Amino acid sequence: MSDFDYKERLKTLTHAEKLRADGKYPAVLRFASMHPSDVSKMIAHAERQAGEEEHVDKARSHLNRKLRGNPKTIAEEVMSFYRAARKKNLASNLAGLKKSRPKDYRTAKLAGEQEPWSAQKKSRGPLREGILTVHRDAFRADEDCPSERRLEFIDDAGEVMIWDMRKADKFIAAGREFLEKNFGDMMQYMRVDLDEQSVHFHFLLLDYVDEKPSVRFADGRTLLRTSHHTFIGGDGKAKGYELAQDAVGEWFEQERFAELNIVRGERRAAKRREYAKELDEVFKEVSEDGRDDGISGSKIGLAMRELKRRIAAAADEKGGINRIRLDPAQLLALELLEHAGLLEPGKRHEATTRRARAVLLKTFEEQHGTVHDILQNAEKYVESAVGKARAASEQERATRDKIRSEKENFNAALSKKKERTREFFMRAEKEHAEKLAGERQAVKKERDDLDNEREEFEAERAEFRRAKARIDKRERDMNDLWKAIRRFATKCGFFDEATKQEAETLRGIATGLGLMFEAFEDMPFDPSIDQLGYSLEDSRKATKRVRVNAPRSPVRQR
Repeated sequence: MSDFDYKERLKTLTHAEKLRADGKYPAVLRFASMHPSDVSKMIAHAERQAGEEEHVDKARSHLNRKLRGNPKTIAEEVMSFYRAARKKNLASNLAGLKKSRPKDYRTAKLAGEQEPWSAQKKSRGPLREGILTVHRDAFRADEDCPSERRLEFIDDAGEVMIWDMRKADKFIAAGREFLEKNFGDMMQYMRVDLDEQSVHFHFLLLDYVDEKPSVRFADGRTLLRTSHHTFIGGDGKAKGYELAQDAVGEWFEQERFAELNIVRGERRAAKRREYAKELDEVFKEVSEDGRDDGISGSKIGLAMRELKRRIAAAADEKGGINRIRLDPAQLLALELLEHAGLLEPGKRHEATTRRARAVLLKTFEEQHGTVHDILQNAEKYVESAVGKARAASEQERATRDKIRSEKENFNAALSKKKERTREFFMRAEKEHAEKLAGERQAVKKERDDLDNEREEFEAERAEFRRAKARIDKRERDMNDLWKAIRRFATKCGFFDEATKQEAETLRGIATGLGLMFEAFEDMPFDPSIDQLGYSLEDSRKATKRVRVNAPRSPVRQR
């Protein structure tokens, strides 16, 4: 291959291909957001039980290494922690809102358990699955590699690939140290796969924070998170993925890992920002000069117009476009091609010498002509760029209108949903109030019935006490009467055994009569001799009858 053919081939290579051509291999460190329920799928793919397996060489699957976490239990452990956090946060939220915010309490109770993390746009969840790898050529075996350390297989291009497992082991050791040093306890699971096209790490990141108790959460709450790490959430100045690429590049570029020839990948984000900054400067310059050729603020269009003005100024200064010196002509042509979208952004900055710019412009010579031909046709590129800018602007406007319409529809639907929710809560609250009122009325009626029964019982009890008092009084009166009769009979000298039996009979009759008289409220009973109608004569007659009928005592017979 001639020197010119080599340079022509070199122009078509990507940044990574150029690095590999120089024996350098860019490291790749990427993250993907995950929901806790996705861990089981990740593990199933790791165990080669699910997912795409076309790119997997199962003859090498036994070489895969599990470095952290138990693949049989990690998915269930994550899900158990996730479910426990949901339940704890709901209980804490209800306890905090029950007294201070009753309406929010009902809403929270109806909503139920919520995701234990702060929702983010374009993020499936707080967990992160990470991948760390380099190109497979980094492990290609040299001629001096021992046969027992060679690993031979067929790559995806159908060619024989031979790895030096010593290089793979060094990469695994260096990568593991890097991941453990930077993520520590956040890394719940880590493995290395050697059964695909390149050696690569898979790892799972999970962290959480226990917030302090507050008004809304009486016992605090637990939130899952990973974006607090600078490699994921950034540091406020740079994006997280850029910081991660910087860190992994610096790590492998250390002297102890120099033999691996691993470097940082291409700084594409920085180039995009640099290009956007240049456009902003041109836009600012044109805006301050008041030059706006009807392209309604299109930055690319304004930049193209400004370039056209600079080309015309350079041509006027030198007496024609063909008289512009080669260096400024190359710079203007490359800038024109870049703004027209024909040259990859940032490419012209890599061509720092006249020779490098000539090689770069050579790729456009067949289609666009020489450097000065490109400058001669600047109007064509300007109109093309303006047309593209207008089309992009119209498309952006259409997209913006569509988004606005969708947002309005969403807000309308959300308003309707809020109204329905409000009506539902009002209706539920009204039904609840009516139910409570009915229950209160039933309880009041029950209480009134119990009060009435208590009053009736107390009245009956008082009546019973009065009746018992009257009976006790009658019994005492009858006892007094009996004692009087007994004293009278004893005094008269005829109170013997027969008289005692008759007296007991008479006492029973009198007691019975007293109880019978008790039934009549209007007939007060007083067992005095006068009220019973007995006189002294009646008593004497009764005594005489008793004496005549009573058996005579042995003493009296004698």
